[in-house]
Amino acid sequence: EPYFLDTQITAGVSFFNWQLEFDEFTRGGTGGNLRFLYPLTGFGWEKLGPLSLADARIGLEYRLELAEISDVESDAATVIHAEQGRALTSSMTPRFLRDTRNHPFAPTKGSVQDFSVEFAGIGGESKFLKAEGRVRWYIPIWSPEWLGTFILSPGGNIGYGFGFGNKREVPLFERYFPGGINSLRGYEILSLGPRNLVTNASGQLIQRDPIGGSQQLITNNELIFPIVESLGLRGVTFFDAGNAFSVSQGYDIDEFRMATGFGLRWLSPIGPLRIEYGIPLNEKKGDETQAVMFSFGGFL
Repeated sequence: EPYFLDTQITAGVSFFNWQLEFDEFTRGGTGGNLRFLYPLTGFGWEKLGPLSLADARIGLEYRLELAEISDVESDAATVIHAEQGRALTSSMTPRFLRDTRNHPFAPTKGSVQDFSVEFAGIGGESKFLKAEGRVRWYIPIWSPEWLGTFILSPGGNIGYGFGFGNKREVPLFERYFPGGINSLRGYEILSLGPRNLVTNASGQLIQRDPIGGSQQLITNNELIFPIVESLGLRGVTFFDAGNAFSVSQGYDIDEFRMATGFGLRWLSPIGPLRIEYGIPLNEKKGDETQAVMFSFGGFL
Protein backbone atom coordinates (compact mmCIF):
# COMPACT_ATOMS: atom_id res chain seq x y z
CA GLU A 1 0.00 0.00 0.00
CA PRO A 2 1.85 3.15 -1.21
CA TYR A 3 -0.22 5.58 0.89
CA PHE A 4 -1.01 3.69 4.08
CA LEU A 5 -3.92 5.30 5.99
CA ASP A 6 -3.78 8.24 3.54
CA THR A 7 -0.27 9.16 4.66
CA GLN A 8 3.13 9.17 2.91
CA ILE A 9 3.95 5.84 4.57
CA THR A 10 4.44 2.89 2.20
CA ALA A 11 3.44 -0.35 3.93
CA GLY A 12 3.75 -3.96 2.78
CA VAL A 13 3.26 -7.45 4.10
CA SER A 14 4.30 -10.78 2.59
CA PHE A 15 4.06 -14.46 3.45
CA PHE A 16 6.24 -17.19 2.00
CA ASN A 17 6.97 -20.90 1.98
CA TRP A 18 9.91 -21.91 -0.18
CA GLN A 19 12.75 -24.37 -0.69
CA LEU A 20 16.16 -24.10 -2.31
CA GLU A 21 18.03 -27.30 -3.18
CA PHE A 22 21.82 -27.45 -2.90
CA ASP A 23 23.87 -30.54 -3.79
CA GLU A 24 24.46 -31.42 -0.13
CA PHE A 25 21.31 -30.10 1.59
CA THR A 26 17.97 -28.33 1.18
CA ARG A 27 17.30 -24.93 2.66
CA GLY A 28 13.64 -24.12 3.34
CA GLY A 29 11.74 -21.34 5.02
CA THR A 30 8.20 -20.50 6.12
CA GLY A 31 7.20 -17.12 7.47
CA GLY A 32 6.47 -13.53 6.59
CA ASN A 33 7.56 -9.95 6.94
CA LEU A 34 6.05 -6.54 7.59
CA ARG A 35 7.74 -3.41 6.25
CA PHE A 36 7.25 0.36 6.28
CA LEU A 37 8.97 3.13 4.28
CA TYR A 38 8.71 6.89 4.68
CA PRO A 39 10.14 9.64 2.41
CA LEU A 40 12.89 11.78 3.88
CA THR A 41 11.22 14.83 2.38
CA GLY A 42 8.40 14.20 4.87
CA PHE A 43 10.85 15.29 7.59
CA GLY A 44 11.77 18.39 5.59
CA TRP A 45 15.09 16.90 4.45
CA GLU A 46 15.52 17.92 0.82
CA LYS A 47 19.27 17.45 0.35
CA LEU A 48 22.32 15.85 1.91
CA GLY A 49 25.08 18.14 0.68
CA PRO A 50 24.81 18.07 -3.14
CA LEU A 51 22.76 14.85 -3.01
CA SER A 52 19.01 15.24 -3.59
CA LEU A 53 16.81 13.28 -1.18
CA ALA A 54 13.65 13.62 -3.28
CA ASP A 55 13.68 9.89 -4.08
CA ALA A 56 15.08 8.68 -0.74
CA ARG A 57 13.17 6.79 1.93
CA ILE A 58 13.94 5.23 5.28
CA GLY A 59 12.11 2.23 6.63
CA LEU A 60 11.83 -0.64 9.04
CA GLU A 61 11.12 -4.31 8.38
CA TYR A 62 10.23 -7.10 10.77
CA ARG A 63 10.80 -10.71 9.64
CA LEU A 64 9.63 -13.93 11.30
CA GLU A 65 10.80 -17.13 9.63
CA LEU A 66 11.05 -20.78 10.57
CA ALA A 67 14.14 -21.85 8.63
CA GLU A 68 15.04 -25.48 8.03
CA ILE A 69 18.11 -27.37 6.82
CA SER A 70 17.04 -30.83 5.65
CA ASP A 71 17.93 -33.67 3.26
CA VAL A 72 21.59 -33.47 4.27
CA GLU A 73 23.74 -35.94 2.33
CA SER A 74 25.43 -38.56 4.51
CA ASP A 75 28.89 -37.56 3.23
CA ALA A 76 28.30 -33.81 3.56
CA ALA A 77 30.66 -31.65 5.61
CA THR A 78 30.39 -31.82 9.41
CA VAL A 79 29.47 -28.13 9.59
CA ILE A 80 26.43 -28.81 7.40
CA HIS A 81 25.30 -31.74 9.56
CA ALA A 82 25.66 -29.52 12.64
CA GLU A 83 23.17 -27.04 11.17
CA GLN A 84 20.54 -29.65 10.29
CA GLY A 85 17.09 -29.01 11.69
CA ARG A 86 14.83 -26.01 12.29
CA ALA A 87 15.50 -22.61 13.81
CA LEU A 88 13.24 -19.60 14.31
CA THR A 89 14.52 -16.22 13.10
CA SER A 90 12.93 -13.06 14.48
CA SER A 91 14.65 -9.95 13.17
CA MET A 92 14.33 -6.18 12.76
CA THR A 93 15.90 -4.34 9.81
CA PRO A 94 16.24 -0.56 9.46
CA ARG A 95 16.78 0.47 5.82
CA PHE A 96 17.75 3.45 3.68
CA LEU A 97 16.64 3.34 0.03
CA ARG A 98 17.22 5.89 -2.71
CA ASP A 99 16.04 5.10 -6.25
CA THR A 100 16.25 7.64 -9.07
CA ARG A 101 16.02 5.21 -12.01
CA ASN A 102 13.71 6.27 -14.84
CA HIS A 103 12.48 2.67 -15.32
CA PRO A 104 12.41 -0.28 -12.89
CA PHE A 105 13.56 -2.91 -15.45
CA ALA A 106 15.20 -1.05 -18.35
CA PRO A 107 16.61 2.23 -16.99
CA THR A 108 18.69 4.54 -19.16
CA LYS A 109 19.68 6.91 -16.36
CA GLY A 110 19.55 7.25 -12.59
CA SER A 111 20.86 5.15 -9.74
CA VAL A 112 19.84 3.04 -6.77
CA GLN A 113 21.37 2.88 -3.28
CA ASP A 114 20.03 0.42 -0.71
CA PHE A 115 21.56 0.03 2.77
CA SER A 116 20.23 -2.09 5.63
CA VAL A 117 21.27 -3.64 8.96
CA GLU A 118 19.42 -6.75 10.15
CA PHE A 119 19.42 -7.62 13.85
CA ALA A 120 18.24 -11.18 14.57
CA GLY A 121 17.67 -12.27 18.15
CA ILE A 122 14.37 -10.62 19.04
CA GLY A 123 13.15 -13.98 20.23
CA GLY A 124 13.87 -17.19 18.32
CA GLU A 125 17.03 -19.29 18.22
CA SER A 126 18.97 -17.43 15.49
CA LYS A 127 21.15 -14.59 16.73
CA PHE A 128 23.22 -12.65 14.20
CA LEU A 129 23.80 -9.28 12.55
CA LYS A 130 23.97 -8.66 8.80
CA ALA A 131 24.78 -5.27 7.28
CA GLU A 132 24.23 -5.02 3.53
CA GLY A 133 24.68 -2.40 0.85
CA ARG A 134 23.72 -2.37 -2.82
CA VAL A 135 24.56 0.39 -5.30
CA ARG A 136 24.18 0.74 -9.07
CA TRP A 137 24.40 3.62 -11.50
CA TYR A 138 23.04 3.99 -15.05
CA ILE A 139 25.08 6.60 -16.92
CA PRO A 140 24.13 7.44 -20.53
CA ILE A 141 27.36 7.93 -22.48
CA TRP A 142 26.17 8.11 -26.12
CA SER A 143 22.73 8.58 -27.65
CA PRO A 144 22.67 8.59 -31.47
CA GLU A 145 19.12 9.28 -32.69
CA TRP A 146 19.23 6.50 -35.25
CA LEU A 147 20.18 3.80 -32.74
CA GLY A 148 19.46 4.60 -29.10
CA THR A 149 21.28 5.06 -25.80
CA PHE A 150 24.53 3.42 -24.70
CA ILE A 151 24.70 3.07 -20.91
CA LEU A 152 27.63 2.51 -18.57
CA SER A 153 26.37 0.72 -15.45
CA PRO A 154 28.85 0.13 -12.60
CA GLY A 155 27.64 -1.31 -9.32
CA GLY A 156 27.93 -3.99 -6.72
CA ASN A 157 26.94 -5.19 -3.30
CA ILE A 158 28.60 -5.86 0.03
CA GLY A 159 27.48 -7.96 2.98
CA TYR A 160 29.03 -8.12 6.44
CA GLY A 161 27.64 -10.57 8.98
CA PHE A 162 28.58 -12.34 12.18
CA GLY A 163 26.92 -14.49 14.78
CA PHE A 164 26.47 -13.87 18.49
CA GLY A 165 27.35 -16.15 21.38
CA ASN A 166 29.63 -19.09 20.68
CA LYS A 167 28.99 -18.99 16.90
CA ARG A 168 31.07 -16.49 14.97
CA GLU A 169 29.52 -17.31 11.61
CA VAL A 170 25.93 -16.52 10.71
CA PRO A 171 23.67 -19.61 10.49
CA LEU A 172 24.05 -21.74 7.36
CA PHE A 173 20.62 -20.69 6.09
CA GLU A 174 21.65 -16.99 6.21
CA ARG A 175 25.01 -17.25 4.45
CA TYR A 176 26.10 -15.92 1.06
CA PHE A 177 26.57 -18.39 -1.80
CA PRO A 178 27.72 -16.37 -4.85
CA GLY A 179 27.44 -17.52 -8.43
CA GLY A 180 24.81 -17.24 -11.13
CA ILE A 181 23.24 -14.65 -13.39
CA ASN A 182 22.45 -12.20 -10.56
CA SER A 183 25.82 -12.58 -8.88
CA LEU A 184 29.07 -13.83 -10.44
CA ARG A 185 28.21 -14.84 -13.98
CA GLY A 186 30.15 -17.72 -15.51
CA TYR A 187 30.06 -19.68 -12.26
CA GLU A 188 27.35 -22.15 -11.23
CA ILE A 189 24.58 -20.60 -9.16
CA LEU A 190 25.18 -20.78 -5.39
CA SER A 191 28.53 -22.56 -5.85
CA LEU A 192 31.20 -20.11 -4.66
CA GLY A 193 32.36 -18.97 -1.24
CA PRO A 194 34.14 -20.96 1.49
CA ARG A 195 34.29 -24.73 1.08
CA ASN A 196 34.81 -27.57 3.53
CA LEU A 197 37.12 -30.37 2.41
CA VAL A 198 35.60 -33.83 2.90
CA THR A 199 37.96 -36.81 3.03
CA ASN A 200 37.42 -40.58 3.27
CA ALA A 201 38.79 -42.92 5.94
CA SER A 202 42.13 -43.02 4.11
CA GLY A 203 42.45 -39.26 4.18
CA GLN A 204 41.82 -38.88 0.46
CA LEU A 205 39.91 -35.80 -0.69
CA ILE A 206 36.54 -36.83 -2.08
CA GLN A 207 34.67 -33.51 -2.36
CA ARG A 208 34.68 -29.80 -1.58
CA ASP A 209 31.33 -28.80 -0.06
CA PRO A 210 30.26 -25.14 -0.33
CA ILE A 211 29.36 -23.94 3.17
CA GLY A 212 28.70 -20.29 2.37
CA GLY A 213 30.20 -17.13 3.77
CA SER A 214 29.13 -14.64 6.42
CA GLN A 215 30.59 -11.83 4.32
CA GLN A 216 30.38 -11.00 0.64
CA LEU A 217 31.79 -8.46 -1.81
CA ILE A 218 30.77 -8.44 -5.47
CA THR A 219 31.09 -5.88 -8.27
CA ASN A 220 29.12 -6.05 -11.51
CA ASN A 221 30.11 -3.61 -14.25
CA GLU A 222 28.20 -3.43 -17.52
CA LEU A 223 28.02 -1.66 -20.85
CA ILE A 224 24.44 -1.80 -22.09
CA PHE A 225 23.81 -0.95 -25.74
CA PRO A 226 20.70 -0.81 -27.96
CA ILE A 227 19.97 -3.38 -30.65
CA VAL A 228 16.35 -2.53 -31.50
CA GLU A 229 15.46 0.01 -28.85
CA SER A 230 11.87 0.42 -30.08
CA LEU A 231 11.28 -3.28 -29.29
CA GLY A 232 13.07 -3.14 -25.95
CA LEU A 233 15.93 -5.34 -27.23
CA ARG A 234 19.38 -4.50 -25.89
CA GLY A 235 22.78 -6.12 -25.60
CA VAL A 236 25.23 -6.13 -22.71
CA THR A 237 28.90 -6.82 -22.04
CA PHE A 238 30.02 -7.24 -18.44
CA PHE A 239 32.86 -7.79 -15.99
CA ASP A 240 32.13 -9.36 -12.58
CA ALA A 241 34.43 -9.89 -9.62
CA GLY A 242 34.09 -10.93 -5.97
CA ASN A 243 33.33 -13.82 -3.64
CA ALA A 244 32.02 -14.71 -0.18
CA PHE A 245 34.18 -15.20 2.90
CA SER A 246 34.09 -16.53 6.44
CA VAL A 247 34.40 -14.22 9.47
CA SER A 248 37.88 -15.54 10.28
CA GLN A 249 38.98 -15.13 6.64
CA GLY A 250 37.66 -11.61 6.10
CA TYR A 251 37.52 -9.96 2.69
CA ASP A 252 40.35 -11.57 0.73
CA ILE A 253 41.08 -10.12 -2.72
CA ASP A 254 43.28 -13.12 -3.52
CA GLU A 255 40.13 -15.28 -3.42
CA PHE A 256 38.16 -13.07 -5.79
CA ARG A 257 36.73 -14.81 -8.82
CA MET A 258 36.44 -12.82 -12.03
CA ALA A 259 34.42 -13.29 -15.19
CA THR A 260 33.49 -11.46 -18.35
CA GLY A 261 30.87 -12.07 -21.01
CA PHE A 262 27.98 -10.76 -23.04
CA GLY A 263 24.24 -11.20 -23.39
CA LEU A 264 20.84 -10.12 -24.66
CA ARG A 265 18.02 -8.43 -22.75
CA TRP A 266 14.48 -8.04 -23.97
CA LEU A 267 11.76 -6.05 -22.27
CA SER A 268 9.06 -8.38 -23.57
CA PRO A 269 5.28 -7.98 -23.22
CA ILE A 270 5.35 -10.55 -20.38
CA GLY A 271 8.31 -9.00 -18.57
CA PRO A 272 12.09 -8.64 -18.84
CA LEU A 273 14.01 -11.64 -20.22
CA ARG A 274 17.79 -12.13 -19.98
CA ILE A 275 20.17 -14.62 -21.58
CA GLU A 276 23.89 -14.17 -20.90
CA TYR A 277 27.14 -16.00 -21.59
CA GLY A 278 29.79 -15.90 -18.87
CA ILE A 279 33.50 -16.66 -19.24
CA PRO A 280 35.43 -17.29 -15.98
CA LEU A 281 38.81 -15.56 -15.99
CA ASN A 282 40.51 -17.14 -12.98
CA GLU A 283 38.62 -20.27 -11.94
CA LYS A 284 40.35 -22.42 -9.36
CA LYS A 285 40.33 -26.15 -8.70
CA GLY A 286 36.90 -27.26 -7.53
CA ASP A 287 35.02 -24.30 -9.00
CA GLU A 288 31.82 -25.14 -10.85
CA THR A 289 31.29 -23.10 -14.00
CA GLN A 290 28.28 -22.43 -16.20
CA ALA A 291 28.50 -20.60 -19.50
CA VAL A 292 24.89 -19.96 -20.56
CA MET A 293 22.49 -18.43 -18.03
CA PHE A 294 18.84 -17.47 -18.41
CA SER A 295 16.65 -15.33 -16.19
CA PHE A 296 13.17 -13.86 -16.13
CA GLY A 297 13.34 -10.49 -14.38
CA GLY A 298 15.52 -7.42 -14.09
CA PHE A 299 19.10 -7.27 -12.81
CA LEU A 300 19.07 -7.11 -9.00
